[in-house]
Order: sequence, then C-alpha cells, then structure tokens
Amino acid sequence: MWLDMDMTLELEMSLRLLAAVLFGSIIGFERVKSNHSAGLRTHILVCLASAGIMALGEVIVSDGRFINDVQRMGAGVIGGIGFLGAGCIMANGNRVRGLTTAAGILATSVVGLITGMGYYVLAAVMTVIMILVFTALHPLTLRLQKNNAMESCRYVISLRDGASVAELLDWLVLHTPSLLQTKTSDEEVVVEVGGLTNKMANRLFTDLQKRREVKGVAIFYDEN
Repeated sequence: MWLDMDMTLELEMSLRLLAAVLFGSIIGFERVKSNHSAGLRTHILVCLASAGIMALGEVIVSDGRFINDVQRMGAGVIGGIGFLGAGCIMANGNRVRGLTTAAGILATSVVGLITGMGYYVLAAVMTVIMILVFTALHPLTLRLQKNNAMESCRYVISLRDGASVAELLDWLVLHTPSLLQTKTSDEEVVVEVGGLTNKMANRLFTDLQKRREVKGVAIFYDEN
C-alpha cells in the first residue's frame, strides 16, 4: 500500500515536470522566433527546474518533514532566476536591451513553480497571457519606442544677414534639453542637441524655422 502511494505520488510529480517542459517549450518557441538570446532550451530548463523544486517540496511535505523549508525553496528559485535574468540585460548608451527577456525568464520560473504545485489550468492561463504579451503587444511597443526614442540631432541653421548669433544660442539653451556642441559663423550655426524624442526634434525644427533670424534649417538624426 505504501509502495502504491509512493508510485502514485511519483507519477503525479513526473506529470507536473512534463507539463512544465510543455509550458516552457511554448514560451521558448516564441522567443526563438523573435531571435532573442534566451530561447527554447533556456525557458524549458527554467520552467522545469522551478517545477522540480516545488514538486520536491510537495514530496517533502507529504513525508511530514521540513514544512517551513518548502516556502523558502520557492523563494530561492526566484532569487536565483534574478541572476540569470541579469545576464540578459545589456546597456548601450541610454538604451537598455534584454529587460523583456529577463522578465520573461522570471515569469517562466513562476509558471514552473505553479506547475510544480499541480495547478495546471493556472499555469496554462499564465502561459497564454505571456505569449499574448510577447506577440500581440510587440507592434504597439515598437510604435511607442519609435515615438519616444531618445537621440541626438544635428541642426544646420542658415542665418539671415545681420542675424544675432548670440541671441539664437541663448534661445537654444532655453529650449533644448541638452546642447552638446555648437559651431558658429556669420552665415550659419551648427548645433548638436541631445536627449530628444522624435516629436521633440521635429518641434524644435519647426520652431527654428519660425525665427526671424533663420533663413533655413536642415536636421540630421544620429540615433544612439
């Protein structure tokens, strides 16, 4: 009888591990299609390991031992996954990449924890939500990033005869987030402005065209 109970429990835990592999595969497959660094194998292993920890915890509880340690086991998984996620984050100038991948790895570990506890429906729902976030929201994210991308722009400003260069520079200092470089002559002013979104860069271009001392403006984008 005791052997039958052990066998039943082990079969149940094995089913949970297989379910974790399935959920991790679904998430990882989408990441592979999107050409992200953490792909199929990473997500499978994260989900499987998390499920294994929780399955082991339930086995321990069924034996009446170390009940308090089970909660710490789950918390330890989350802490350990943080280091894995940190390895996916890369900073380049004022741009940070890999945050979604890191968050996806963390969420995959939670799917594994849920699966390891035997809540298959909840794990499946969370997997579906993650896929929707990765896919359905991706076009919207790209559009928002395009509109709000921080960049530096170079403006070549042609001046009218008798224009005050000092007055124009004073105006630029007041109306730009960061004036990086300036090069002036009697005929033109060349300035590089940093910290602009696309919308801000276009608005500055329009405002410069309206100034009385300006004859013409050319803008050159230099994305970070």
